[in-house]
Amino acid sequence: NVIDVLYLKSIDMGIVTSDVPEFYKLQYNVPDVASRLRYISMLYLNEVHIIARTSIKSIFDLEGKSVIAPTDVGYYAARVIFSRLNIKPKSIENRTDDTRSIQKLEDGEADAYVGSTGKPFQLALNIIKNKDRSLHLVPIPYDPKLEDLYLPTTLSGEEYPNLLSPGQKIQTVAASQLLVTFNWPEKSERYKKVARFVDAFFSRIDE
Repeated sequence: NVIDVLYLKSIDMGIVTSDVPEFYKLQYNVPDVASRLRYISMLYLNEVHIIARTSIKSIFDLEGKSVIAPTDVGYYAARVIFSRLNIKPKSIENRTDDTRSIQKLEDGEADAYVGSTGKPFQLALNIIKNKDRSLHLVPIPYDPKLEDLYLPTTLSGEEYPNLLSPGQKIQTVAASQLLVTFNWPEKSERYKKVARFVDAFFSRIDE
């Protein structure tokens, strides 16, 4: 979406996750993506879900472990959060298939799965609850190192009865989904076009 907003003439706006500019720095050494965008509004949140074996009690227990994350937002979150918290997994495998990723976790081929999506995450709900509760959701503390990119939120046993105990609630973080546009020069035609949308959008926001 960032590439489309920056380079496609037919695109006026796109939805971008709040940790994408940080990911561009880490992955591609591109430091100035955010300066080329204008944020219009936050639309909704993606909660970060870390699913792992019950021996993994904390995100910090993933030091030196094998992590699997689906393409795009889950992988972005994994790279950024581990970097910010100075956690060095053995690997972060970037896959396109969420179902296969969860299967690899269940089969013991990975230590943890990281996803960034709205809750409840249906694929997580589909994980069969075993008697020994071999998989569970891992908490992410709202560390000061994450505060400029993420918001604090929780996941609960009511939302995920197969991965948490009844009444249990854990901390996690959420990435904002932002409506963005290119940073057009003021008074240019494209700037005026987006400005008209912004005026209409916020004048009817309650609707």
